[in-house]
Amino acid sequence: MTVLPPTTPQLSPRRSLAAALLAGALHGPAEALPVSSSAHVAFVARLAAGRRGRRPSDPEVAKSVEVGAHAGTLLGLTIGLRREAVKASAGVLREPRLAAVTALRIVAASAPAVVGALTLERQIERHLGGDRTIALGLVAGSLAMVLADATGAGGAWDLHGLAPAPDDDRAAATRRTAGASLPGDAGLRVPAAPGDLPAAVVPLPGAAGLRPPPPRPDADAPPATAEALASPAPRATVPLPGDAGLRPPATSGAPAGDLGAERPADGLHAGRPDGGSPPAPDGTVPRGPGRPWEDGTVVDALLIGTAQAAALWPGVSRSGAVLVAARARGFSREASGKISAALAVPAVGGATALKVARLGVRLRAGTIDPRHLVPLLAVTTTGAISGVAAAPMARRTLEGLPLWPFAGYRVLLATALAAADCRWRR
Repeated sequence: MTVLPPTTPQLSPRRSLAAALLAGALHGPAEALPVSSSAHVAFVARLAAGRRGRRPSDPEVAKSVEVGAHAGTLLGLTIGLRREAVKASAGVLREPRLAAVTALRIVAASAPAVVGALTLERQIERHLGGDRTIALGLVAGSLAMVLADATGAGGAWDLHGLAPAPDDDRAAATRRTAGASLPGDAGLRVPAAPGDLPAAVVPLPGAAGLRPPPPRPDADAPPATAEALASPAPRATVPLPGDAGLRPPATSGAPAGDLGAERPADGLHAGRPDGGSPPAPDGTVPRGPGRPWEDGTVVDALLIGTAQAAALWPGVSRSGAVLVAARARGFSREASGKISAALAVPAVGGATALKVARLGVRLRAGTIDPRHLVPLLAVTTTGAISGVAAAPMARRTLEGLPLWPFAGYRVLLATALAAADCRWRR
């Protein structure tokens, strides 16, 4: 007597719909932050499978559910961030050359992911689409995020030399003035009046120490001339936090409203805390140390695009991979967030167009049950709603966020996914 192997139970329509709604609700915040939205979809699918290992009725439609969630979330984020999108687009379009260069960079950065998706999609789904490999991708991405954030511009172990330091050459250039205080000296130099001793130093609260008293005039020294006594003392410099000297108002020649503030030397821009590039075309001033996104090159685009292609491994996170590569190339946190947002449109749009084309072919051939499309429509709609709700989170990512908190969350998600897989695989 032949014993037939037990058949794998299938997900019921109600259970599939519930899983699609939950996946869409989680997809908005997961896409706005570098925590791998595909890993969240996989975790929901694992919960829907349960102990019995239920499988979807149509695997091809089930794979399209994640793409539907991406498309819906992208639409929702575009609606939620429409003001930022219009402002950035208007700033770029005001300069045709910058618009052309930006388009070239986006195309170059998107090419590796397109080639990888067209040539390796089936192999990736077969070998890297399991729960354990997704958990491994989460951990690997977390390690890369921590390392890139620590060694990136302004990180704890900045390897790019872009972090502002109070005693570097640029700060020293701002202190090139008569009577400037030494590092750690909070003294205030008081101009001497005619006939008095040389200028004294009055300590301010928190001064690191007092200057030694000036030497008394030598009795054998010739008396000072009237011209020397009548000459004014050099203008004083009041040290501010970060050693940015500020001169008192000039007696003559200063324009109205000019308090004589020291200008950064060597062509540095006063609007940047790190003395970096001038404001972007959209009027925003990059904050924090690092390169602005306008300084990107085609080489930067190709390297960042290669990292984005690595996110075809579920669990790595597309936005996380782009942020890691941009930070590794010396871009600031804010610039990295803008680069990730700019590359999301062609990446998600291309994947959505590919899946829609394949489903359209199957619908015309009559090889798909239209009822199986209900979860796809549900996850797309829910993803759009959650995308609108997650717009404030995405706005914070555009402004620049440290990556290590998200790395910790990713490790927790990987642990939960691997534990569920081990428990329910038995």
